[in-house]
Amino acid sequence: MGWLHSMIGGAVGFALAGPLGAVLGAALGHGLAQRGGGTGPTSGDLEGQQRAQATFFVASFSMLAKMARADGHVSREEIDLAQRFMRDELRLDPEAEKFAIRVFRAAKDSPAPFDEFVLQFHSIFRHEPEMLEAMLDVLVRMALADGAVHEHERALIERAARIFGIGLERFAHVLGQHGADFDRHYHTLGVEPSASLAEVKSAYRKLVVQTHPDKVISQGMPEEFVKVAQERFQRVQEAYEAIREREAA
Repeated sequence: MGWLHSMIGGAVGFALAGPLGAVLGAALGHGLAQRGGGTGPTSGDLEGQQRAQATFFVASFSMLAKMARADGHVSREEIDLAQRFMRDELRLDPEAEKFAIRVFRAAKDSPAPFDEFVLQFHSIFRHEPEMLEAMLDVLVRMALADGAVHEHERALIERAARIFGIGLERFAHVLGQHGADFDRHYHTLGVEPSASLAEVKSAYRKLVVQTHPDKVISQGMPEEFVKVAQERFQRVQEAYEAIREREAA
C-alpha cells in the first residue's frame, strides 16, 4: 500500500510540519497531518520514504495552486487546467486525482505564500539535487499545460530555482528542453549546442544514472509521478540518440 492510501486510511505516523502539513491536514479534513516533524527520507526507513513521497505530492499541487493564484485569483479555467494536468499528464488514478484536487484547493486558500512551500520542500530535499530539479521540471510542465509559460508563472518558477540553488544557466536548460527546435536535445542533456560529441556523451552517461526512474522514485518521488520520471529519462535517451545521429550524418 502506498503513502496515499496509508495517509487517507489514517496512518499519519509520517506527518508533515509547516505549511505543507497545514495543507495536508486541510485536505484530509483534520489537523493530524501537522503532528510530528518534517524531516526528509532516512535510508532503510519506510516511514521516511513515505514522508518524502507525501512531501513531493503535496508540494507539487500546493505550488501549482499558488502559481494559478499569482495573478490575484484562481479562475474556473485554471482549476480545469489543473485537473487536466492531473489526468492527462500525470494519469492519476481517480483516488489520487480527488486527493490532489483537495490539496490544490487547500493550498489555494492557504495564507502561506508560494516561497514558503518552496523553502520547506528545499529544506527536506536539499541534499537531493535530482529531486529539486525534478520538482522544477514538474512546475515547468504545469505552466506549459496551457501551451505557454506566462510571465507571472515564469517569475515564480525562477524564484523556486533560486531557492533550490539552480543557476540561471541550468534553469535555461530546464526550460529549453521543452522547446520545439533541435536545440531542445542539448538543453535536455544540459550542454550547449556547441558541445563536442565527447561532452555530449559524458553528460548523457551522468544523466542516465541521475534520472533513472527507479532512482528518483527511491529518493522520494511518489509512485503517482512515475510517468514524469519515465518521460524525463526517455527525453535523455532521445536527446542523446538525436545528437549522435546528427553527428554521424
